[in-house]
Amino acid sequence: MTQIGNHRSGQRASTGGPDLSRNPSNGLDERLFPPIEVMERPVSERPQHETLEGIIDWLASPASQLVPSLIGEFDEFAWRMLAAGFPLLRATLVLRTLHPQYLGATFVWWRTTGRTVSNYVTHEVRDLYGQEDNPVRRVLVGGQTIRRRIVNPCVMSSSGTIAVGMK
Repeated sequence: MTQIGNHRSGQRASTGGPDLSRNPSNGLDERLFPPIEVMERPVSERPQHETLEGIIDWLASPASQLVPSLIGEFDEFAWRMLAAGFPLLRATLVLRTLHPQYLGATFVWWRTTGRTVSNYVTHEVRDLYGQEDNPVRRVLVGGQTIRRRIVNPCVMSSSGTIAVGMK
């Protein structure tokens, strides 16, 4: 495995690897989402064949002895899921922390780039959306239980019910 950024460098697009010029995390504001680490796994080190039972056994084993970092474990998990036949394009893990500067961290794996990117999430992110407009924040901060009748999962009305046939 190679790392970029905190960051050990490795495979380039010209070597037949993924197109590294297209990095889906480029749009993040680094003031709100400071980068932690970028990991890239060469094609030769990616699992080619895996089963769901194999993934369960790997998760239940002392994986920290095999993969020494959380970004490495998440990267391994995503590649194993892909090798087992799950049609993944992207996988995301979001963690909350008790830290004075950071609300949490995100880990995002992309099949197209072969990279896993981790970023801190600053507390200022909470101020981007009002609490009344954000049901996730109402649950996390306010401890509310939110129930909605799902009619059509594609469209949500302003009242919070999910509506059908809006044109």
